[in-house]
Amino acid sequence: MEQKDDYIIQQLTLNDSNLPAVLEVVKDAFIRNSPNEGGTIAFKEDTFRLMFNSPHLPKNLNVVAIYKPTNEIVGFTGGIPRDLAYNGRIYKFGIPGFASVHWKHQRKGLALRMGKKLLKISKDLGYQGGFALFEPEAYGIDTSEKLISETNLKRVEILNIKKFLIRIFNVKEVSSVVKLKWFEKLGLRLLQRIPKIDYKNVRKYEKKDGDRLYELMQDHLKNNDMAFLRDYDDFIWYLNHPAINCVVNDGDNGQINGFIVAWEMQLAGFGNNIPCGWLDLVHTYRLSLNESTNLCNYLCKTCRERGWFGIQSPYIPYFNPKPFKKARFVFFPKQLLVHMYCLEDLDIPDSVDSIYLDWR
Repeated sequence: MEQKDDYIIQQLTLNDSNLPAVLEVVKDAFIRNSPNEGGTIAFKEDTFRLMFNSPHLPKNLNVVAIYKPTNEIVGFTGGIPRDLAYNGRIYKFGIPGFASVHWKHQRKGLALRMGKKLLKISKDLGYQGGFALFEPEAYGIDTSEKLISETNLKRVEILNIKKFLIRIFNVKEVSSVVKLKWFEKLGLRLLQRIPKIDYKNVRKYEKKDGDRLYELMQDHLKNNDMAFLRDYDDFIWYLNHPAINCVVNDGDNGQINGFIVAWEMQLAGFGNNIPCGWLDLVHTYRLSLNESTNLCNYLCKTCRERGWFGIQSPYIPYFNPKPFKKARFVFFPKQLLVHMYCLEDLDIPDSVDSIYLDWR
């Protein structure tokens, strides 16, 4: 039986040599997380690089567990640096996530040890707090509870997400990786078709659009209680990444006044993988309901043209859901808790009505 000293918990700076091993641990953990229901994320290397390998962000906010007898990476917890704007102040935050332990090495306290290590690293690097997202029934929230109990870390449940949204373009393919009842398949088939699109003002993102989209990102600060801030260089890199699908709406003056972004992922279950999209960023504050709906429909068309069979995301209440409903997205009950951890004594409320939070 392995003992505690059989493992090394250490900080990791991601690079081309260690990224494949980390990716395998994350893929294995996510696929085994829901063997009966399916519908889990299976990360491709491009997607993982989009998350953790930006050339414009620090890559040292990561922790791994190494099994000493084989020198293999068997656990990973990653962090994405991201500043938080609230009440006129900017805080240095990070988004920890994708905590994963290989199934052969679970139930040995590795997730908790990695969490403690990441907490120490964050403090040493001057981070003031972080956000994490949990499904209430998932294993990760148990680790969070233990971490809080053993370190006296301040935690605030800042948001309780109660719905996810999905848009399926091919029910047959999606049902090969997600357990669907017969009447769910029937209902989703009726919504498969993409409504007619008015192409006058919608188009795909072009490289010349980057500065304007970054300018529009400031609207998230104006329209929400809290907002995560994007580094300019990282944001431009992100928009031009091959896994990204970005569509824009041009106003009558020729200037972009809205956009939506999704990135490619693999949806996995029952031994199958299919390409799908993750809705990551919505900016429709300046668009009418009809304009927003048309942009949603155009997003769906371009996603389908990429070979994706659907799009999904938790519904984070910083954007109007009505255009997505009109564009035949389905909202279904599923809970996701957004927890904030304060590493300092911060002037942060216990809850907010709206927060801009993206997944990358």
